[in-house]
This record gives sequence, C-alpha cells and structure tokens, in this order.
Amino acid sequence: MNELIICIVFIPFIFLGGNKKAGEGPLWIPAALALGCVSYFVWQRSENPLWWGGVAAFLALTLSEVIEAKKLKPITAFASLFFAQSLISRDIGITIICIVMGDLFLNLETFLAGDLSEKNRAIHNICRSLFSLLPASFGVLLHLEGHYLILALALTIVLRLFAWPLPHWVSEKETESPYSYLLAAAIPSFALWHNQDFSSYPLWALVWMALAAVLSLGAQYSEVYIAMGLGVFCISPVHGLMAIALWPLLLHKSKVMYLVALFAGIGGVLISDFSIKALNENAVYAIEVLSAILLSRPFVSAKIIVRPWFVDAIDIALTALLLGLFIFVLPAQIPVVGLQGIIFAGVFLISVILGKVLYPKRKRFFEPINGFTGNLWPEIKDPIALLQERAGKQIDLSEGRRLRKFYDAIESESHLVWLLGLLGLALAWGLR
Repeated sequence: MNELIICIVFIPFIFLGGNKKAGEGPLWIPAALALGCVSYFVWQRSENPLWWGGVAAFLALTLSEVIEAKKLKPITAFASLFFAQSLISRDIGITIICIVMGDLFLNLETFLAGDLSEKNRAIHNICRSLFSLLPASFGVLLHLEGHYLILALALTIVLRLFAWPLPHWVSEKETESPYSYLLAAAIPSFALWHNQDFSSYPLWALVWMALAAVLSLGAQYSEVYIAMGLGVFCISPVHGLMAIALWPLLLHKSKVMYLVALFAGIGGVLISDFSIKALNENAVYAIEVLSAILLSRPFVSAKIIVRPWFVDAIDIALTALLLGLFIFVLPAQIPVVGLQGIIFAGVFLISVILGKVLYPKRKRFFEPINGFTGNLWPEIKDPIALLQERAGKQIDLSEGRRLRKFYDAIESESHLVWLLGLLGLALAWGLR
C-alpha cells in the first residue's frame, strides 16, 4: 500500500516537472509517467482490480485533459491528488476527508482569481460542497449499516452528481472546465460507492435507474451515464468497473457522445434483466419503457461540438485501452439478454432516433427543464469583512536579498506543490 501512496503523491509532479512555466511541459512526460503508474497499479494490485481500476480510469481522464488543454494548473493537480487517494481508500471516513480536501483545493483556484465575485463564488462553492457531504458524514458518525448507510451515501452522491433540480456548484459557471466537474462529481461518487457490498441489497440497481430517469428531465447526459454506471455496479462490480472506462468520453460533447449513449443503453439492459428478480414482472415492463423514454432525452438535446477527428481519437483510444485492460484482468462474462432487456434496448434506441428527427421541430419536448432559481445561499458581498479579518503585522523583507528570494520561492504555487509533495513522500516512507 505504501508504494501505491507514493505513486499517487507523484501525480501532481507529472504535470509540473521540467517546465519553465508550471503546467506547460512536453506532453510525453505526463503520457509516459501516467502509463507507467497504471502499469504499476496493475502489477501490484492485479488480485483485486477494485482498488486500482478507479485510479486507472482517473489517470486516463487526466491524461485526456492534459492533451486537450496542454496544461494543468498546479493547485488543480494537487486537488487531483486527494481525489485519487479517495479512490484507493478502504475507509469511508478517510474517503470523505480526501474529498473535502480535494474540494478545498479545487475552489482555491477560483478564490485566487483576484476578482471579488470569484472569491464570493469560491466561498459559496465550499459551502455547497460541504453541505453535499453531510448525509454521508452523518452516516459514518452514527455508525449506520446496511440500507441506512447506503441511503446516506446515495443522498450525498445525488447532491454531488446531478445539476438538477438544484444547480451544481461546479457547473454554476458555463466556462468551468468539464474536468473540474468530473473531479468533484464522478470520482467521489465512485469512491463512496465501490466500497459497499450490494449482494444483499440488489434493489439499489433499480433505484439508480429510476433516479437517472427522473432527474434526466433537467440533467446532462454525463450525469445520467454516471448514475447508470453506479446501478450497474450494484449488479456486478466487474461491469461497474467497465462502465467507468468511459470517463474520458464524458469530457466533451462531441460525436463520441453516441458511444456514451450506447453504453448507457447497455447499462439499462443489464439493470432491466436484473430487476425482474426484485419487482413484479408487469411493473418492470412499465418502469423499463418509461425509463427508456426519459433517459433518451439528454442524448437527444445535447449540442454536439465539432472537434478535430484526431482529438476525439485520443479519447476513444484511452477508453479502448481501459476497456481492454479491464477485460483482460477481470473475469467478465457476457450476460444473456432476456425479454426485459430487449424491450428496454428497443424503446431506448427508437426514442433516440425519433428524438433526433423531431428535435428541430419540437425542441421543448427534449430540452432540459429549468431547476430551482434564486439565491439558495445567502449572498456574500464582502467575504473578508464578513470574516472580520484584520491586517497582520507587516514583515519588512527589505533587509537581506537572500531572505526575499526565499519568501518569493515559498509563495510560488508550483514550488508549494513540490514542497507538499516532498512532505507526502516523507510521510509515505515513514509508514513503511
């Protein structure tokens, strides 16, 4: 486990090493080191892919973002460290702490933007992220077990994953990176969910399908797919891991969205065939048809952004590598599709095709429904005055040129990340 911690500590440095300007180095450096880390995870943890599968998907997601944007901000990279650590934690309490730290560093980037409105938004985001973690935190503090703990975790995941009917704190601003949203939504959702044993609670697969269908009225297709992936995980962790292999395809609303729709349909087929064990057969048919119609709406209304073919090919290649990796190391079996799954697949496919034909004429039938509007949180006009912060004693650095250089180095973001990384290495080495 110590070797794994050391690898995770090195994740921010993959994007900072050897650069004159942090985050803008040669692309072969993150590519080689990220693939090396994935190979090391497979070699060390091949007996239990549940502990390295999420990290492999996360690294592929990060690699896709680096190739696309050609940089990764130092503080965002440090936030990624905590989110990656949450994926390999076996304790829910530690997982929640890692998610909190990741949220704080993710919002620190916004707070340092300089504009007062951005500082306000950063404080609002932190309040909302902490609020979303309350159900899971209470579940851990009250030592809940079974259905009650799973329900508490599901409430937290819904608050962090869906942007409807409540606005998501990351997607509040349209210019926000989809990578930041997936850091705050997809990775914590899987980190909280994959530690649970659903062998005695199979009904949760159908619950996630119903939630995805209902909330798809105003949610994005990426949110719907992640929820369906959690439902598939309740049936089989093997298929759940394969579902997260598509994380790189969720970054952009390009033509690869149709691949996401294909796998969402496959997830619905698996849940539909499985749900016959939990509900009456007639009820299952009604739920399948209604869910298939609703789940098709986000894929119809999503506005596709045309991107160069080689850019999409990178995401497809990363996804194919992950799928191939999981199929190679997991005891995957192709399930037999029953009548229930065929009905869901048919209705879902027909709804998507008809929706694409009808969308130009009847957009209102497919466009997302607006959620709650207004100030859900008290407006903070001056956060510094609200906190009653006072100016500290001024330190005169005019004396001593070397002392000034030392403080300048400490205040540099990239140097701070390096120092914190060295501290993490020291702690990991001390645990040996």
